[in-house]
Amino acid sequence: MQMESFLLSEEWCCLQQREILRIQKENEETISSVHALTASMFKANEKMEQFQYLMQWNKVRYVIHE
Repeated sequence: MQMESFLLSEEWCCLQQREILRIQKENEETISSVHALTASMFKANEKMEQFQYLMQWNKVRYVIHE
């Protein structure tokens, strides 16, 4: 009975370790995805600012030429 209990607890520990590793991997993938999204958002914001400057420049040019 003790040997059976020991084997079951050993098996349970192995299962828990695998679950921990799975969750750690998932966490790393999630962090990587967040970093990629953050970089994409930063680039998109830069493009939006460039577009806004261009629109403002075109507005100024239009007013000057009138």
